[in-house]
Amino acid sequence: MSAAEFEACIPFLQQLSEKRIAAARAVLVDGEKPVIVALRYQWSRQAVNMCVNRLWETFENYKAAKVREFEANLIKLPEGWEVATLAAPKHVLQKLRVEVEAARTPIDGIEEQ
Repeated sequence: MSAAEFEACIPFLQQLSEKRIAAARAVLVDGEKPVIVALRYQWSRQAVNMCVNRLWETFENYKAAKVREFEANLIKLPEGWEVATLAAPKHVLQKLRVEVEAARTPIDGIEEQ
């Protein structure tokens, strides 16, 4: 799991303490072995695994929600359009926004005012 994916899950983990979240991060993001994390926090390996499993379940639900969101957005697109996520310099994105706006066709043939 990437650090960004992990961070995206944190708002959904209000019931987990900061220590439990940190323990899960150590395993899922930093690649530490659960037994090492358990020793650090003086917990059982099973307790660490419970934190990891809770985080992983949240991550799976988050990914499923993102897929649903993506699919819902696809339904609304005009034929021939695609969804893309990109990072680019601000001036390039501004040019792209202008081109996208110009490519939009009026809904039901009615010009916008």
